[in-house]
Amino acid sequence: MTDAKRSKPWSYSTGERGKNRVRAFAHAVTGRIFLEYYEKVERGVKPKICRVVLGVCERERAKAAAEELSARLRRAEAPRREHVTLAALFDIYEKE
Repeated sequence: MTDAKRSKPWSYSTGERGKNRVRAFAHAVTGRIFLEYYEKVERGVKPKICRVVLGVCERERAKAAAEELSARLRRAEAPRREHVTLAALFDIYEKE
């Protein structure tokens, strides 16, 4: 009995790790192409992985979509919390 070679599913990564890394990959069973990235969060908070299904099955279009998403993530900044003073809290309380 011979071992059939299992081919590795297609995958493409772009961007910098920890900043704007996006991976395009084909699902091993269905062949659907996904984009995978980590949402940008504040330091010390565990990031959540996000997956988006592309409506295309062409690898070149998936690569272009991954690079476009990577560029958008690069331009975006991490969300920042606004510091609220005690005086502002009292003003909000009085308005309510």
